[in-house]
Parts: sequence; C-alpha cells; structure tokens
Amino acid sequence: MFGGIKSPGLPPLPGEEAPKSVLSVSKTVKKFCDLKVKFDWAAKTRIEVERALNWFAGFVGQDRSVSTITTDDVRDFRDALLKLPASFSQSKKYKGMTFREAAAAGTDGKTLSKGSALKYMGGVRSFLAWCEDEGYAHNNPARKVKVPVKGNPNDERYLTCPRKSDPG
Repeated sequence: MFGGIKSPGLPPLPGEEAPKSVLSVSKTVKKFCDLKVKFDWAAKTRIEVERALNWFAGFVGQDRSVSTITTDDVRDFRDALLKLPASFSQSKKYKGMTFREAAAAGTDGKTLSKGSALKYMGGVRSFLAWCEDEGYAHNNPARKVKVPVKGNPNDERYLTCPRKSDPG
C-alpha cells in the first residue's frame, strides 16, 4: 500500500543544517536569490524574481520540502498566475490578500500582461532548474509546463521560458 514512499527523515537538530533533500521552499528560495544577486542579477531583477518566488513559495507551502514539488504544483501556480489581477499588490481591492486569494478573487477583466506572466514563470522555472542542478530536487517539475501566450488573435502559441542551458 505504501510501496515507493520514502520518509524524508527527522528534522535537523538546532544548529545543524538540513540535508539538501529536505530543505524548505522558503530556505531554498533564499539561497538561490542570495547566490544569484551576488553573481548574476541586478537589483531590479532580484526584486522581480524574488516576488515571483515568494508567491510560488506561499502557493506551494513555504515549509514544504522543495524536493516534493510536482509538475501539478507548477501547473496550478501557472494557472493561478494567469488569473492574477494586474497590479494586485498595489490595488486597494486586493489589499491584505495572498497571491492565491487574489487569483481566486477574480478581476475586473484585466490580468497580468503576457510579458509579466512569462517573466514570473521564467523565474520559477529557473529556480526549480537550479534546485535540480544543486541536488535539492531530483528533477525540474517546471521543465515542460508551458505558458499560453496570445500574440495575434488568430494564433495562440504555448511558450516555455527557455533556460540558458536548454538547446534552441
């Protein structure tokens, strides 16, 4: 009945660092952002990516082990992101709401722009690819999750947020 299920083990003792496979989403996001800002990101990039990753962490569970995130979690986040009201964090209507609550509350017709949706999903995808590369996760659950983008009203395409190391 429980075949294939593995226990992540006991939590670390005070003063000890958790093994890579059981680090929480919030702690792993912090490690990722601290590393990227040191070597790769400008201040504006950190703000934008950190915003998306904080939304993602709140959505999937900040204390959850990053190694347990699934493709369904990423797909559900993408779907909520596409329903998110434009500038929700600056609107009085959505004041005090979490990302999930604002996405569920609906909009007055205006949602995030396609550029913002791609940028935010790109940050999540980059984070999860890094988690895989660093051994915090066994795979990248965002690898095949696509963001629908309408350019021409007659042409709906699904785009992925390419990773620097991805061919093409």
